[in-house]
Amino acid sequence: MYKKIAGILFFFFVLFLQLQAQEQLRGLSINPNVQKQSVYKSTLETALFLPFFDDFKQDNAAPNPALWANGYAFVNTGFQKFPTNIGVATLDALDENGEIYARANSFSFIADSLTSNAIRLDSLADEKRPIYSADSLYLSFYYQPQGKGNAPESSDSLVLEFYSGRDKLWYPVWSDQGMPLDSFYVQNQTYCKQVLIPITDSARFYHPNFKFRFYNYASLASSVQSSWQSNADQWNIDFVKLDIGRSRFDIYSDQLVFVNPPPSFLKQYRQMPYNQYKNDPTNAMADTLHSIYISNLSANSYAVNYQYSISNQFMQDSIYSAPSAYINPFIIDGYSDFQPFKDPKVVSFFSLYDQEAMEYTITHSIKTLETKNGNRIGDTLIQKQFFGDCFAYDDGSAEAGYGLSKSGNSAALHFKLNTSDTLTQVQFYFNPTFIRNTDYFYLKVWESIDPEVILYEKLVQVTPSTSVNGFVTYTLDDLVLVSNSFFVGFTQTSDKNLNIGFDLSYAPEESLFFNAGNGWESSIFEGALMIRPVFAHSAFSENIPADDSANTLHIFPNPLKYGQLNIQIKDGINYAIHIYTLLGKLVYNSDYQEQINIDFLKEGLYILRLENKMNSDVKSQKLIIRK
Repeated sequence: MYKKIAGILFFFFVLFLQLQAQEQLRGLSINPNVQKQSVYKSTLETALFLPFFDDFKQDNAAPNPALWANGYAFVNTGFQKFPTNIGVATLDALDENGEIYARANSFSFIADSLTSNAIRLDSLADEKRPIYSADSLYLSFYYQPQGKGNAPESSDSLVLEFYSGRDKLWYPVWSDQGMPLDSFYVQNQTYCKQVLIPITDSARFYHPNFKFRFYNYASLASSVQSSWQSNADQWNIDFVKLDIGRSRFDIYSDQLVFVNPPPSFLKQYRQMPYNQYKNDPTNAMADTLHSIYISNLSANSYAVNYQYSISNQFMQDSIYSAPSAYINPFIIDGYSDFQPFKDPKVVSFFSLYDQEAMEYTITHSIKTLETKNGNRIGDTLIQKQFFGDCFAYDDGSAEAGYGLSKSGNSAALHFKLNTSDTLTQVQFYFNPTFIRNTDYFYLKVWESIDPEVILYEKLVQVTPSTSVNGFVTYTLDDLVLVSNSFFVGFTQTSDKNLNIGFDLSYAPEESLFFNAGNGWESSIFEGALMIRPVFAHSAFSENIPADDSANTLHIFPNPLKYGQLNIQIKDGINYAIHIYTLLGKLVYNSDYQEQINIDFLKEGLYILRLENKMNSDVKSQKLIIRK
């Protein structure tokens, strides 16, 4: 009997060790988007008049100081999940500096708060009369636990309080206990629930200094290692409205809105090198933009137009116009499921230019066909598509941190090429942590992971970024020529969490793999690891003209496989020939010759420079060796 019990205990102990050796996803220890905010200061000089409304549709990460008295909440689009409209205010366990509260513990503690500026409930500005109970004053808002973040525990809660200017006291008026979002949906049949609260106690609250505030109770999971401690217990708040003339049935708002950031026009990536894109633009583009959510928050059905337009710094590329369709109220049908709205076709690829980088602007718009009070109801979203020198699955903003819990564990991110290219750098985004992580890891590049073929590895040190959403760049000691596909990632040297940024807004399929000692497996997490391979970055690039005709230097054949490289330039006898790697290493040096043999050079991208010995003139061209 004792042997049987011992065997069971041993089985669970081994299972525990195996689980501990797997990949881990944690919340942020420090949120740099909050840290970048200047000291929060309300811009209000006098109390507000009704109505009060905020849907948190803004670029700033701090609440609007014209409406809110403090900056503890985090305004964002990353932690929302099926919200009312785009943008929420998130309450969590991080303070106004983006760091875990000093008072945080594993028991429930009061964490964030969102407090309104003073609001005049003694009178109406337009009618210049007092507010009465008969005016039917209501506060409404939407809320959801967890979103894409961490689920608050049942012992945690979200609380709403009203402030009485008469009593100089805060009074609790509503609360809800924490739970995972899926449990919240089962309980309420919605991911984002609306609450309407009447304010009927005129003696207590109908004064010129009324305020209301939300705050949350949070509790951190205990952890032996500080590198694994992180943010927790998120609540999202949206569409806060305070006004008269309302009732408990006033659940509508005459608005037609986009709900989520638009998806990438690229099939696999958020960003890719312009050279890679230009080699196969049609296959680089997505066929369809999946899941653009549009919500009609009014009580009426509307006939709606949707379109997007693409433009760049030179011209307008293309326009997509969907056929008009009726959108029913959200409370009846939810988000629009009309396919030309929800999943619009990609009508063309981005136009091509003889540039090393390009940025395109995509403008999404929805409008009702009919007008109301002379206006058409609608919404607009602006999207940017940048092509530079790197691949990226992420959007540049981290909502979580990724790590592997044991020394020797590895993770690899898969990339596919349209043409062979030379890898020169790898960028990592490390989430800032309360205790600075200066651990070492092996930066690796694989040709394949099954079988495992390593192209490059080097022991490097974690360097958390000091700027908002700033990547750390590791320059490779040697050029790495990659073809078809490759993997970039790391192998840990300790049990500490590397805390690499993880973007929860996009989940590329079959891109992230990990090896915890049992062979390579697909990641269990949905999201994008923030590692970016960089190509053809050169210290001499500023000396290379975009247009060869503007330069008197000509080299051919280029690319070169074997044999002689021909070099032509006026007054060539005055020049010396230098060939460098993109990292600046000199690999060839001679006086000018019309033909040189450089069969000894490896495959890759190089810079050929001719330096005039008489007047210091320099001519440069990129040279590709492809064998």
